[in-house]
Amino acid sequence: WSKGNWFLVQDTIAAQEAQKDNPFFQARTTPFQVPPFDKIAKEHYLPAFKEGIRREQAEVDAIAASRKAPSFANTIAALDHTGIFLNDVSSVFYALLGAETNPDLQTLARDVSPLLSAHDDNISLNEKLFARVKAVYDQREKLKLTAEERFLLENTTKGFIRSGALLDAAGKARLRELNAELSLLGLKFGENLLAETNSSRIVIDSPEG
Repeated sequence: WSKGNWFLVQDTIAAQEAQKDNPFFQARTTPFQVPPFDKIAKEHYLPAFKEGIRREQAEVDAIAASRKAPSFANTIAALDHTGIFLNDVSSVFYALLGAETNPDLQTLARDVSPLLSAHDDNISLNEKLFARVKAVYDQREKLKLTAEERFLLENTTKGFIRSGALLDAAGKARLRELNAELSLLGLKFGENLLAETNSSRIVIDSPEG
């Protein structure tokens, strides 16, 4: 039993305690299970984002590491069902960031954006995962897929390719750098645009009598 293990256990306990008071980790009792906006505070977002990233990465890793032959069900459909918790957190946060932003939310966005960018790259550039996706795509003509399933398969495959799955190691490393930079530049552009919009004025002079 090492000191490192002890600290790991303590961090896990602390994270679990923090989750008890975090609305994102509690069952919703609101009508239609809408987010309890009145109970969500700024300190709740970052832990929820990090947990959402951890959960989706674990789900993706399980798909990529599966020893079963790639199929639509265990690869494409399974991948489509990952990240539900993270999507829930993101939808709440970015809805408020766009509709009722403030300096605290903007600071959080700058902290979260690189994390989400790296997370997306970790999925899109996962070679084992893409190999499974491509294996299903290559046999698409032999599969009895519905129109919706075929659409999902084709768009999933295109999504991986457009996100750099076919690049070499150097290309993928460069893409990660560019995506991280673009994630922050996009936020900065939005903040600048909002600031300019808020500072604009329409001056109406009184008619001379």
